[in-house]
Amino acid sequence: AVPEAAVEPPPRLCDSSAAGSSVTPPRPKDSSAADPSRVDAAVRAALQQAVDVAGAAFAPNESQQEAVAWALGRRLSLIRGPPGTGKTRTAALLVLAALRLPSPHAAAGGG
Repeated sequence: AVPEAAVEPPPRLCDSSAAGSSVTPPRPKDSSAADPSRVDAAVRAALQQAVDVAGAAFAPNESQQEAVAWALGRRLSLIRGPPGTGKTRTAALLVLAALRLPSPHAAAGGG
């Protein structure tokens, strides 16, 4: 089961100790954005498809799945961590999941 997409960034992605503020700026309001519940469902479905395609080659843990789901909802995100924590495999899973997201143009009736 794929975890719900995080509404707020995971704590490990925020540094509230740096000058008393978060390193993750608030998301800008986009009037053209789709219904958040449909977007979350699309992200979860794309992530599940990517995990299924990866199969035994890479079984992401919950933290890695949360990172991918969170990144899919942002224009820019960073994956960081010490050596051997699965950053490269998580980034590959992110690309795999992003390719499985529905096109915004298809949803709007465009080409």
